Amino acid sequence: MVAIGACAARIVHTFGAERWDPARNCLEKGSAVDVVEGKDPGSCAATRCWESRDGEIWVTTTACDAPPDYREGTGDPAGSACAGAIAARARDATCPTDGSALPAFDAGAGDAGAHADAGASDAGGSAPPGP
Repeated sequence: MVAIGACAARIVHTFGAERWDPARNCLEKGSAVDVVEGKDPGSCAATRCWESRDGEIWVTTTACDAPPDYREGTGDPAGSACAGAIAARARDATCPTDGSALPAFDAGAGDAGAHADAGASDAGGSAPPGP
């Protein structure tokens, strides 16, 4: 009887998100990142940003909770890594799978300005003139 109690089902759910690539200022294809204890709380109303213990930045609209050692950075100030990652999600900036850089873009308010020209020299172009 002890064996039956030891094999009781645990309730867990997947933490799925897109990893932000700060060098290219884009998001890698979404993936299952970890497993979280408890029932899945469902999709989020807005994009959420999480920082793992090793400093990776993850954004998601499908995971309203994260592993307990992740820090939520959704409300971090402009210029922060999470603000840059959320801005990349808003631009739908998906990283090319061949490792190439994205074309330059005009970094709007709230974006990580340090990455505004990321990839311009690699792509052979320059940022378009502002409005």
